[in-house]
Formats: sequence, C-alpha cells, structure tokens
Amino acid sequence: MYSSASSSRRPSSVRRETLIEFKLVDAENGQNSSPATTHRRFGPSSGWKKYAVGGSLVLFILFLLSKNSPGFILGDHTPPPPPHHVHPQHTFDLPNQDVADPLIDVTKDESIKFTGPINEAEAALPASHDYIHADQSFPSFSEDASSNSDLPTSFEDDPNPAGTTGCQSPHPDATAKGRPLVQYVVMIDAGSTGSRVHAYKFNNCYSTPQLEYETFKATKPGHGLSSFADDPLGAAKSLDPLLKEAVRVIPKELHAQTPVAVKATAGLRILDSKIGPNASKEILDAVRNRLTTRYPFNVSDRPGDVAVMDGSDEGVYAWITINYLLERIGSDVDNTKVPTVAVMDLGGASTQIVFEPMSRHTDATPLADGDHKYTLTYGGKQHVLYQHSYLGYGLMQARRSVHNLIAYLYEFGNVLVPSWDEWNEDIKVPNPCMPHGTSKHVTLDPPHKSPVNVTMVGSSNGWDACNRVIELVMAKDAVCEVQPCSFNGVYQPSLMETFDGPLLAMSYFYDRLSPLGINDKTSSFARGEIQKLASHACKGEANWKKYWRGNQEALDVLYDKPEMCLDLTFMNGLLGLGYELGPQRPIGTGKKIDGVELGWTLGASIAVLDASSL
Repeated sequence: MYSSASSSRRPSSVRRETLIEFKLVDAENGQNSSPATTHRRFGPSSGWKKYAVGGSLVLFILFLLSKNSPGFILGDHTPPPPPHHVHPQHTFDLPNQDVADPLIDVTKDESIKFTGPINEAEAALPASHDYIHADQSFPSFSEDASSNSDLPTSFEDDPNPAGTTGCQSPHPDATAKGRPLVQYVVMIDAGSTGSRVHAYKFNNCYSTPQLEYETFKATKPGHGLSSFADDPLGAAKSLDPLLKEAVRVIPKELHAQTPVAVKATAGLRILDSKIGPNASKEILDAVRNRLTTRYPFNVSDRPGDVAVMDGSDEGVYAWITINYLLERIGSDVDNTKVPTVAVMDLGGASTQIVFEPMSRHTDATPLADGDHKYTLTYGGKQHVLYQHSYLGYGLMQARRSVHNLIAYLYEFGNVLVPSWDEWNEDIKVPNPCMPHGTSKHVTLDPPHKSPVNVTMVGSSNGWDACNRVIELVMAKDAVCEVQPCSFNGVYQPSLMETFDGPLLAMSYFYDRLSPLGINDKTSSFARGEIQKLASHACKGEANWKKYWRGNQEALDVLYDKPEMCLDLTFMNGLLGLGYELGPQRPIGTGKKIDGVELGWTLGASIAVLDASSL
C-alpha cells in the first residue's frame, strides 16, 4: 500500500487543514451550484438493437471473407460452433447478481505497488511514446499501517477508545467549533453487490481531525439494498449487523455525537431506472427511520446523508481519500512538484475516473465546462478536477452486456434455436470470452421479457475474439460532441497530454489482478501487463498450468472464475482503448493505504464530520 513520506498516523499539514467546500462549476454561467447529476450517454434505454444488427451484418461479411475462421453465424446447432466475432450491445438492465465484492475479504493487509513487467522472463513490451516521463517519483510503500506512530491502528489495540494518545486536550480551533477530543463517523457504503460499514476514529489534537483507524465490516455478497426491491423494511434490516458492529466499537458516551450516513451507489441508481423513481426512495426512507428509531447515533436532517450518491461525488470522494492519506493535498504541498494521484475506480455497476489536469501543460486544451468539472477547496487551495462516472461500465454490468449480446447474436445466426426468451440451462451458447473447456450458468435479459438462465461454454477463439467484443462494448466510435472523448462519446481531457502523475486503479482492478501476480509479492505493473494476463487467461487450462506454474492461488481463481478472461479483457479495454493509456504507462493498484481501506468513504466522512460541527 502507499505510505507517505511522513506517516499518516503522525500529524501532518494535510491533517491540519480544513476541508472548506465542495462545489460544482455551472456549465453555462460559471457560478457555483449544487452537485449535478453526471451526464451519461449509456443506459438501459439505449437503442441496442441497431448496434447488434449492424454487428451481425459485419460478422456475416467477415464470415464470407474468411470461411476457415471459426464462427457461429451460419453454424450448425449440434454441437454449436464457437463464436468468432460478435457485436456486443451494452444497454441491457443489470439484474441483481450474487457475485463476490472486491472489498469483502479484509483478512490480509494488501499493498499498492508500482512496478515493471511482472514476468521478467518474457520480453519487455514495445516502447511507447504516449507516456510523459515527468520528473516525479511514485509514492513509497509499506506492508502495514505505519509503525512510526504512537497512535493505535485498530480498535483491538486501542487502550482507550474514548480518548487518544495523541494529546491531552483538543486544539483551540477544534474547541472553537465545538469539537470534543475524540470523534467517530459511521459511514455505510450501500453498494450494488453488498453493504459495508466504515467506523472511523479521529482525534482533534490539531485544527482539523486526524484519522487514527477504521473498523470495517461487510454484508454477504449479493445482499445489497437493491436486492430488496420489494421489501424496504428488509433492506433496512440488512444493515443491522453493520450498525451493531459500530455500536460495539464506539464508546457509549460518544454515540449521540457520532454522525452516521448511508450513501447508496450504482445499485440503487439502476434500481430506479428498472422499477420506478420511488424504488430507492422507499428503501432509503425505511433505512432512515430504522437509524432514527433503533440506533443511538446522530442522524442529521441533511437529505444527502441518507441518499443515493451521485456518481460524481463517489469518484471525487475517492480522490480525496487517496490524496489525503498520501499527503498530496494541503496548504504545504506544492502540486507543481508533487502531483496529485489520479483515481480509476472499477465497481460492479459503474466505473469512475477522477484526476486533476495539470496547469503546467500549457499546450493542453483547457478543461471544458460541464458536469464533469468539479471544483473543491482544501487547505486554502483550489483543485479543479475532471470526473466522470460511467454507469453501465462496471465489471458486473459489462459481463451482463457481453453475455446478452452474444446470446442475441447466437439466436440471430441460428435458425434452429428457439427465441432466446424461451431458453433454459439446456441451451449451450458458445462464448468467445470464456476459455475452451469451461462453462457457466448465466442469466440473460431478453428485451421486454423475463430473465432466463442458460449455459455458456468456452470457445477456442482466444483473447483476440474476446477483445473484439470488448472493443465494441466500449463504443469508441460513438459521436463525440465535445472533443476530446474517451469512449461512449464522453468528453475527457487526454491523460497523455494533461496528466503525468501517478495512476491508481482500485476495487475490482485490484480484486482481479492480485491473485494473478500483481500484488504485494511483486513490485509493479505496466498497463500492457493486463493484456498479457488476459491473453493467458483466455487460452485455457493447459496454458494456465504452464504460465502460473507454482501459483496455486492464481490457478484456483482461474478454475473458479471462468469469466476471468472476460474480466481482464474488459479491464484492458477500459484502460487502453477507453482511457488511452499506453502499454508502458505505470499504474498502481491496491486495497489499503497505511491500513485504511481505499474508496470514497473516508473522503465522504471528512465532509460529514466537517458539516456536523458547523
């Protein structure tokens, strides 16, 4: 994980600064406004059929040009030939899925690393000219929370949870704001695949709160609030184990002054689009009522404290978390010499990117106005960020979109199979994003029909065939109204031209890469390493045993998750085709910084704590 030059457990300039304001710049008049909903061109209501039919015609032409290539457009159904080149659509709704969340396992204290190729026995990737080699150094790393501090690092080793070893009395500035010596914040992350609680302990030895440690607990995978679409009370009750953990670790005498917030992410945003605009409101009303009537914490009247969080806030809060812990924001930080870290967060239903375009690149195009522009002031310094949340491009949603399109094209090209809304698990659909010899039961969503379950089987086409699917999912050729664009027609300043600081890929990025060798046991990875891993994952069992010989964890994951080929290929497409990162561009990934879970929750807690004292 990252560790800063001075320990995050010690007083720092960052800890002593005040988070003064969060504001969006209005696209039309340049005035400050309340956070606006991020503009998204992707959604369940898009016209996916035109892409699918167009793709089918392309596939038919390719079939005629290369009859020796494996394909299923005109293939016989018994046994079904493997798909060769399919046109994915990316507009199907995402039903609730029982999938593992990348942040559930906290039994190990993983780290963040920046390295070169992880397999030095292989030839180095070709030189890339699209990476700006700036005079900078990546953050240093440590395995655990810093040992250079006298502060406790967990509830278990805290000799006095109601007090602190940092000082005897609060700082005068904290006293003036009515802050006690010690404060806690309870932040519940209601994600698409499950809910998690983060109970943060802060001391007020300095003018702003100093983080000591967090306590973390998660629900079982698949038990997110959105899985209780027809049972708001059940959704509220699902948070009980998390809230009871917070009650356990926070001293009773501090309960009443401890703010609690529940912020739902993409899962509930999608629920509204599927069921109706009041679906998430009914669930959140039940959650607020249960918090107020059953638990001793301070539930504010601010509507944003129990709400569906806008995707722009989610990404920006994660950016604050990471740069706060790395001490890369604050009044004493010279960001012309110590650039902030860009954050790429891959969730289940959406993915976010947040970075601060660098003003020293004078030849770069200025950041255009719009909902993507997020201005915040921290420690007396203004940071103008680019942020975007791509709803529909989270890992689980991407899987679902690929599976649906493959199924549609299989039906389109095979007159002997019934309509796919009549399929069952006896139907075996060849999938170019699964290795040969693997199979998996998946749920599909025929348009305007009930979901159906089928069996998808791996083809022998390898990574190239899967990559063609992913390239179409990325919609790189979509109309770009304001240039430059990343993918799906979304405006984004070029990372190559405007940003040469460190890049951090988190959440599902880490979850998928860690068991395959990009973790605390190795030193680094370049973006091209993901493509290399994807290529080997798509080749199947014989290649797994050769390439990951001696890495039983990797082999176990590959056998357990036949969709690893798809996941890695999508991640490579997102970073390479979508964000246009060259194969040599160094990227960090991790789960914790100095023992603190990465994500948006700490950044949001800092804002809640600051607001609660005003």
